[in-house]
Amino acid sequence: MKSWIILTVVLLAIAMVGTADARRTRLYPDSQESNKTQPQHRPSNYYSRPVLPAMAQPAAPTAPADPVVDIAQPPAPMSEEDAAKLKAHEVSMTRDNPAPTPEDILGSATTVPLGRSSGGLDGADATEANYRMRQNFSDFMDNAYIRAEGGQSEEGKPHLLGSFAHGFGPISAEYVYTGEVFTNTRGGIRTKDSAVYMGLFEMIVLGDVEKMGCIGEAIGGSVFLYALNAHGRGISEYYIGDTQVISNIELPAEAQIFQMEEFWWERSFLDDLVSVRLGKSDANYDFAVVEVAGDFCNSSFGFHPTIPMPSYPDAAMGVVLHFQLTENLLFRYGLWDGAASGKTWGFSGTGETFAMYELERTWEIHGKPGEFHVGLWEHTGTFENPINAAITYRGNHGLHLGGEQMIVRESRCGDDGQGLAIFGQFGWSPQERNEVQKYIGAGVVYLGLLPQRDEDVVGLGMARVEYSDLFPRAMAETTIELFYKAQVSEFLMIQPDFQYVCSPGGTSRDAFAVGLRFELLL
Repeated sequence: MKSWIILTVVLLAIAMVGTADARRTRLYPDSQESNKTQPQHRPSNYYSRPVLPAMAQPAAPTAPADPVVDIAQPPAPMSEEDAAKLKAHEVSMTRDNPAPTPEDILGSATTVPLGRSSGGLDGADATEANYRMRQNFSDFMDNAYIRAEGGQSEEGKPHLLGSFAHGFGPISAEYVYTGEVFTNTRGGIRTKDSAVYMGLFEMIVLGDVEKMGCIGEAIGGSVFLYALNAHGRGISEYYIGDTQVISNIELPAEAQIFQMEEFWWERSFLDDLVSVRLGKSDANYDFAVVEVAGDFCNSSFGFHPTIPMPSYPDAAMGVVLHFQLTENLLFRYGLWDGAASGKTWGFSGTGETFAMYELERTWEIHGKPGEFHVGLWEHTGTFENPINAAITYRGNHGLHLGGEQMIVRESRCGDDGQGLAIFGQFGWSPQERNEVQKYIGAGVVYLGLLPQRDEDVVGLGMARVEYSDLFPRAMAETTIELFYKAQVSEFLMIQPDFQYVCSPGGTSRDAFAVGLRFELLL
């Protein structure tokens, strides 16, 4: 009840100050501190590293139709005055801020032979664009937001289905199909007939409300609709027995679902210093997210096992507030229905609520970005003792930490953020009312490790959960994952994945799962 009262007061205050002028010029500003507010490609994996919308390079000056330059002829000698002007501008020739072309310096009337292209980003934008660890679907989703804002998608890439299926005007639609085959080669519950297939089809619709007529101009903001169809059979429940779950698209048992997973409206106020999101949403969309870990298949690298948050496939009705305190400091608050099913409109009718509070700090060291966040959560529901269901507790709580840092950045100009990054995570919850009391995750990710494979991602990570001390035998479960995600074409990604699970469920024999995942961008 206290959370709802606080929330009501905050919303009223925002509504009073935000009516002056509150339109967000872009859904996601080009700033590192806000780079987590974008949708990700997998519901339970919303931690996938989003990337700012691709920054289009300014077009190079159009060459005159004639005269035609004969490159066989030596260039005309340059005057002393023009040579002095060129010399004075050589000091500006840096990687992030290339020097102007001779045409820019001397004027378009000056005739010079083939020269340096004047295209490129300015220093600040180049730094922002280059350091991002790109992820294919995140870029794909960014393009949808750009189109929803009336812009052009990255590099004008065509769609597999053609542009006719991807919206019109202020509305944009995107589709992705993820499929995977996993098998257990040893240990766990059993290995016989353990090769299973799991698939997930996702449809995302985005809209710029302000461009939807007079009423839209008054309301402002953006709308987001997200529907999914999950089918197949996961490997963890029947063959591995692990708590952390091998795949982040796996469903309990053999559930087949087709539902509207999320739908919400979002608007920013006060020049993007405050933003509000209302509707059915996934808490893992913004909170407890380590972006660089986004391509791992194991659920724990994105979904903390210690946090009972409303997430895939059970998003819930709620509100999320973002407060940009300083350029590099962001505070988030979220409040959701605490017991909703994803098959409903987001309400459970139980009166239970789930709240999260998170503070995020970002920085950049010699062109290498970093981020750290700390958060608290609380749940007002009833929780059973892990070993005695007759004992119940009212309410639950916990904390989480996470951070990431790029430590090696390739120095090639325009490398799109290629390099090596590390990350770490920690979660805690009280052991008397939670099966998992601690979670620790860490790993390394390299974008563009191999020559001529700039879009490929390779990662190695470790995720460990420690069970409640109340369990007589189960102590901990540790998973080590290695993957290589290859961009086969602009539409298709293929990802071999290997996971070694030490003591699945805390008691079973060590297991080794091998899988192959693909993502098809439609």
